[in-house]
Amino acid sequence: MNDIAASPYLTYWKAWGALLVLTLLMALASSPFIIVLGIAAKATIILAWFMHLKEERLDFVLYVVVSLVFFSWLLYYLTIPDARAM
Repeated sequence: MNDIAASPYLTYWKAWGALLVLTLLMALASSPFIIVLGIAAKATIILAWFMHLKEERLDFVLYVVVSLVFFSWLLYYLTIPDARAM
């Protein structure tokens, strides 16, 4: 089999393995800081390899990342007052 055809599958298996290892480390971690770092690392792997952003132009990547951060912040701060009221 040539290297070009086998390469995408190998990349996906490596990304899947990294996600699995990070998940196991997060499950064993007791520090919230380690868990947040694991979440950020997993999000980066998913954005780069599975959403194919590593091959995109920088302005498009920044557009996607800034949008995700903004809407995550918006969702968080719109739901926190309701959670505190309960």
